[in-house]
Amino acid sequence: MLFRQTCLCFLIALFGITVTAERNAKESALLARKLVASAKLGDIGTIMAHNPTDDTDIVGLPFSTPEYIADDCPSSGDILVYLVTWGTHARNARVNPAASITIAHPDFINPPKDSRGSLDEARVAIVGNLERISGEEVVEEARKCFVAAHPDAATFPHSSAYYRLKATGIRWIGGFGDRHFNGWVPAEWYHDASIADEVTATPLNLQPRAHPRRRTTI
Repeated sequence: MLFRQTCLCFLIALFGITVTAERNAKESALLARKLVASAKLGDIGTIMAHNPTDDTDIVGLPFSTPEYIADDCPSSGDILVYLVTWGTHARNARVNPAASITIAHPDFINPPKDSRGSLDEARVAIVGNLERISGEEVVEEARKCFVAAHPDAATFPHSSAYYRLKATGIRWIGGFGDRHFNGWVPAEWYHDASIADEVTATPLNLQPRAHPRRRTTI
């Protein structure tokens, strides 16, 4: 083990290889922002406000579907979504705005050969209130931001509206706890304006394959 770590340090020094792992909530805040900024899809969860049929009793239960998402403009860590106004999520949000969006790193879906499996890849859950965006100018700003990420959204055939998930809770799961931090990230660190320039300045690199193992309290 000591020899392998020594070789790794030598390679880093010789070739400038960047090998990082999030060791705490502070470092995870930036990685969470980067993951949100790079994501196109997320699993949106809302609370059922109605029963879809007379013989179904699911009011108050969670409901989740994958949907288009986009990082807010300018990047703040809040998330834009475009929902059909008569769809389940929009109907739920009108009664109870509580919502979450879970985003997985691409390696979670298709783990690389040197991965220890999907559960050792990063994902983040953003929790907050889903608020419909109103006001002509503000809606237009949201539209431009969202369509820049999803050009096909400009021609959606349904009656839809823009919503913003105001992030108040951030649960980061970097992977297995022997290498990664898993836990809640304070919202003030996640929204910290001083890291905004770093969010898109460097590529998202979340999985140090040869990083020394460590223990993490969740």
